[in-house]
Amino acid sequence: MRTNLTGTVCLGDIVGRAPEVFTEPVDPKRTALILIDWQGDPNEPSPHGESTIEDKLNAFHATERLLGAARANDITVIHVVLGCWTRDGREMELFKRRINEQQCKAGKNPFEQRRFDAPSRQIPDSLRPVKGEIMLQKTSVSAFTTTGLAAILHNMGIQYLVFAGRLTEGYLGLTAAEALSHGFLSTIAEDACNGASRAGHLVMLRLFDQHWGRVRCVDELIEEFGAGRD
Repeated sequence: MRTNLTGTVCLGDIVGRAPEVFTEPVDPKRTALILIDWQGDPNEPSPHGESTIEDKLNAFHATERLLGAARANDITVIHVVLGCWTRDGREMELFKRRINEQQCKAGKNPFEQRRFDAPSRQIPDSLRPVKGEIMLQKTSVSAFTTTGLAAILHNMGIQYLVFAGRLTEGYLGLTAAEALSHGFLSTIAEDACNGASRAGHLVMLRLFDQHWGRVRCVDELIEEFGAGRD
């Protein structure tokens, strides 16, 4: 019998199976806001198939608010972008290389869009790093795998991470979950991220909140950021 992954996802099957294990608010002096893969025009349809453009724009504008609050409260900000340097993407992870191969066989050139200097890889103006902020380039799903992110954060004395960006059940969520293995306490800003599907977005948030970290809305996080000011 073959595995069937096409059945309806029921969040009710997940609720209540595990308690929240991380509930403490962030310490602003030891917190970093990590923006994952906010690249390209937010008004353009995503190749990852987010549920609607409206979902994507809502998450984008929420991220703008969160970034503004981080800057106003001297929170460390780190931007992470996904792409490749080579002409054939051979330095990327296996699944990306296989997707590249499939697209090439279909007569497409994925590398025009995936190289770090491509227009679709650029950070939108309203989220672009300012002086003193860090930008890291990754070729992997998790930002920890190919950027040295963990060492940078430890060197800076960071303990708490807040994540916003794309994709909830992919690049963002897996980076946030891996953060626990590196000794960080993570929070996903639920309204400042979006997924390839609404169901995937919600399931990842539920699982993350119960097992690996916290899920909070932007308004709550803005309050926590401001708690560090005298």
